[in-house]
Amino acid sequence: MKRSDNIRRQLQKYGSPVTVTPKNGSPIAVQAMIQPLRVRRMPDSDAIGIVGGDKEKDGMLYIGPVDCRLDQFPRGTTVQEDTGIMYRVVNARCVLLGSAPLYVWAILQQTAQEGS
Repeated sequence: MKRSDNIRRQLQKYGSPVTVTPKNGSPIAVQAMIQPLRVRRMPDSDAIGIVGGDKEKDGMLYIGPVDCRLDQFPRGTTVQEDTGIMYRVVNARCVLLGSAPLYVWAILQQTAQEGS
């Protein structure tokens, strides 16, 4: 069994349904984990895409399957939780073991809610 298959099973079991929409692309439904980014101070915060004054509240961490490669999608890609909360992808990377992709992580920023 591939390690990425094990991670995909864990995401199916513990993740939540989200919809990834590449800019000018079709929506893709996946199971992923989105949680607050728990970084207080980091010298390279700007390099990995954390922006804003309160880095702990401003960023969210996405962990998702390799069959939805956020790192290969164009700028303007969005991720929407089933609760309706929308995020834009700031930065994304695929984690590899050797040359085998395991999972995708991304830094997300919540978009402004309509009407607020």
